[in-house]
Amino acid sequence: MAFTDDDLDLQSRTREALLRSGKPISYGALARALDVPLPGAIAKVAAALEALMRQDMTDDKPFVAALCEGKLSDGLPALGFFQMAAELGRYTGPATGPEAKAFVDEQRRLLLLR
Repeated sequence: MAFTDDDLDLQSRTREALLRSGKPISYGALARALDVPLPGAIAKVAAALEALMRQDMTDDKPFVAALCEGKLSDGLPALGFFQMAAELGRYTGPATGPEAKAFVDEQRRLLLLR
């Protein structure tokens, strides 16, 4: 997949903002913090996060996208995070419940140790 300069810039800014925050942030708050224009701001951020997950997998790093949380997901990332983690072969459990929480907690712990 070829990314435009704008895509790569958003990916870079997304990674920096998440790591700088050091705590979970909602997708909407992240889009606002990055000044991603409407319409489709959250979709653009989600695409950047998926690209970052692919890169993190390639680089054998924890998923920086684990620092995002869905509005109604009890502090966990949105369903797409778990679908991408499964697609990449790093997670095979459900997108809710204790197993999902344990996976996300471990990713966040590893990220914050860096």
